[in-house]
Amino acid sequence: MGYLHCNLLRLRSSSSSSFPHVYLLLSPLSFDDFNPDEKAKQQKQQQKAHRQQQQQQQQQQQKQYLLLVAFKQSEHSTVYFYLPTDAVAAAAETYLAAADSNNCSSSSSTEAAAAAQHLLQLVQKTLLPNDFSFIASLSCNFWGPTSETPEGGINDASKWGSKTNSSSSSSKSSSSSSFLLQRLPHSEQQLLAKLSFSRNLSGDVPRKMKAELNREGGVYTLEPLPPRWDPTLNSFSLPFYGRARLPSAKNFQMVLNTSASAKQQQQQQQHEAAAAAAAAAAATA
Repeated sequence: MGYLHCNLLRLRSSSSSSFPHVYLLLSPLSFDDFNPDEKAKQQKQQQKAHRQQQQQQQQQQQKQYLLLVAFKQSEHSTVYFYLPTDAVAAAAETYLAAADSNNCSSSSSTEAAAAAQHLLQLVQKTLLPNDFSFIASLSCNFWGPTSETPEGGINDASKWGSKTNSSSSSSKSSSSSSFLLQRLPHSEQQLLAKLSFSRNLSGDVPRKMKAELNREGGVYTLEPLPPRWDPTLNSFSLPFYGRARLPSAKNFQMVLNTSASAKQQQQQQQHEAAAAAAAAAAATA
């Protein structure tokens, strides 16, 4: 299986400083060309075709097809991904044709700018998160990126990148958990890892993170090195970074918590031994 070289094109409004942005994922192949049976038929036809047909095939391969459309309203807003509608695909084709003409002649720059503005407004007005063409969203904050995809008939807690937030009884702390899932055939899902976050909202101690990875040998727990109070600095410090009083990304150097992992493995072995003993007792009864 080879790689498909695609181009990512960004459009932004000429009337504003930077945003909103529209991203176009362009490919030399359309979605119909990804079918291996159709591709094999096309290769046989190309071998039997004349030179004129081969030239037409080369010209067709130079054409760019719009695969995906992404829209971002502001710098820190969520990015929404859509399948292009017929109107958006037609507007994108008009813009690409005007942009190619603009490379050859400077007189077409006005047409290219107008086509880009029309495409940007069309995407902003017609493509909505609750539309049938919506396929995914991507957001990023202090804790990292979060992606969501609509899934019909699947519980919301089982979505990709789904996150459940919970607040503790103390007003100075908060925590959240994320579950990373792997999609398997026949609509099955396997839990790969569980991420837990906790922080102190007053900002006087570093935040904490815990990752539980499901592996064949058991559950491995990754945690950052705990900070230590340094009386000379009058702050919390870490052995590999020094002063770490405020929450920052540098506290996310994870190490294997051998005690927690060994305890979880021991509990799993005890559970397996108890299940085997129960099965043996049931067989002898």
